[in-house]
Amino acid sequence: MGNGEVANKYQEGKNDDQLRSKLISQIKNVIKEEERENIKLAIAHGSKLYLIRAVLARGTPLASIRAFKVMQKLDENGEVIATIPDGSEILKSSFKGEIVILAACSRVESIEETFKDEADVEELFYTEVDAHELEIPFQEMEIKKEKQHSEIEHLIRKVETILQKRKSPASSTDILDKLKTREIKIRARDLDKLFILVGELVLIRNKLFMASRGQDSHVMRDALTALDQTTNKLYSKILEMRLIPVKQIFNLSSKFVQEFSEKLGKQVDLVIDDRDEVTLDRSIVEELTDPLISIIRNALDHGIESPEERRAAGKPSVGTLKLSAKREKELAVITVEDDGRGIDIDLVRKTAIKKGLLPQSTVEKLSDQEALQLICLPGFSTKKLTFLTGEMDMGLNAIKQRVEAIGGYLKIESKKGEGTRITLSVPVTKAIVSVITVLLVGIKEEVYAIPSSMVHSIVRFKESLVKHVEGGRV
Repeated sequence: MGNGEVANKYQEGKNDDQLRSKLISQIKNVIKEEERENIKLAIAHGSKLYLIRAVLARGTPLASIRAFKVMQKLDENGEVIATIPDGSEILKSSFKGEIVILAACSRVESIEETFKDEADVEELFYTEVDAHELEIPFQEMEIKKEKQHSEIEHLIRKVETILQKRKSPASSTDILDKLKTREIKIRARDLDKLFILVGELVLIRNKLFMASRGQDSHVMRDALTALDQTTNKLYSKILEMRLIPVKQIFNLSSKFVQEFSEKLGKQVDLVIDDRDEVTLDRSIVEELTDPLISIIRNALDHGIESPEERRAAGKPSVGTLKLSAKREKELAVITVEDDGRGIDIDLVRKTAIKKGLLPQSTVEKLSDQEALQLICLPGFSTKKLTFLTGEMDMGLNAIKQRVEAIGGYLKIESKKGEGTRITLSVPVTKAIVSVITVLLVGIKEEVYAIPSSMVHSIVRFKESLVKHVEGGRV
């Protein structure tokens, strides 16, 4: 996004008093007691309060996920205190793409840094607000010029309040309320830090195991065994806390599929299959959002035919787009499948040769399935084999690189006239140190550990299996 676009999009709220007043009125009605405390602490640490109104472009695919990505980015540059609508409402299909955010930032530039590369944000309004405007008086906040002193006073008062409460017997209502509180909010960045720390704990555990080799101490072995079990449980639980159901992403896609197919004048049935209830790490979901949007858009735009074309080809006028997910060991397998026109493999071969991507002799030896993968090569595109042309879309080469960067792989299957299936196999988590089973392989004096999820089969070596390519053994 160029500087001109930034200037046109950004609107600092100094001169729009009407909109400013409206946003203040809206946000102060939703601020809860916990959020009031967060405001106090933020101002005590020198941050300023900003009201932000962001509007996503109409028709933005997976608008809910886009909104969450913006909020996460803003939370990294400051602190998101409250939003309208709240998180649960944003996830609903009725979300229109407009969000109001109350954030605490140490400098106004943090807002511009957050939104400068967000091409999906069509309108952006922000304004600094005072605590008094949110009906949080300074007397209540106990904020003075000497911030450290005020924080100490605040803590003392808090301790005194707790001690006073302990002196008086708790009512049955208080006890029931406490028992009902089974959930707490955790900031994503705090969970990320905890995740890193547990990863370091796993490394320390492994070092201890290495150091203890050859030791006969039963006490040390028992202690290390207990440490191993506890570390694995802790690590697994933190991984579990970071997981997001894939079905949640699929459900959010339904609105986009409906709107985009109507725009194209096509009739499409969306089928969602998530019988395994697959979940993915939050970081993996973030990496897959754009590729999935692009693949779905391509299936609707270039895969599924118009009703007239489908009837002429002897197909039902309504096309089918199927999104499915299943678990295979440590991998999540996500598939986008359509019953459209498919890919002309002969045209793929001719294009690869014409563009000089591979020698003709090599292309002719490829099986149909191998030739199909050529469309992932950089520079491969034709008018008849278009894979996405929109400004925000990713080509297959970019999608393949994104998937491989997170340790996954992409597979394309297609039959002309019948449809295309694109499969993304990705790890459930991007954890550097995962608690996984491995296959140990020895080569001379070296030992290699291969994740079992990456092992397709194990065969005994035979000289007859060796092939020669250009004089080399493979």
